[in-house]
Amino acid sequence: MPGVSEEALRIAAQHHERLDGSGYPLGLKAEDISLQARILALVDIFESISADDRPYRAKPMPREVVLRILQEDVDSNYLDRDLFDLFMKEKLYLRLDHIKERMALEARQKG
Repeated sequence: MPGVSEEALRIAAQHHERLDGSGYPLGLKAEDISLQARILALVDIFESISADDRPYRAKPMPREVVLRILQEDVDSNYLDRDLFDLFMKEKLYLRLDHIKERMALEARQKG
């Protein structure tokens, strides 16, 4: 892909991997998944199930449901426990909500 670094492509390719090796596209296990891909995996799942702009969902899932799903993925050894613990302890989900709200406001002001 022109203009995209090999590192960025590697992170993007790995972010659907699961720590237990059941992910895709390569079936990598924990020791072969980069920290950056683990971070992207957590944030990608959070965003995809909490988003309010999905054509297949009438409204976003409540935060407690989203966080419970993430916890279940951690307990199933799909997502990194240390990253999830940080996500929860620092309430990063609230920061992501704030960023999404700001971006939506900016988009409305442009449009």
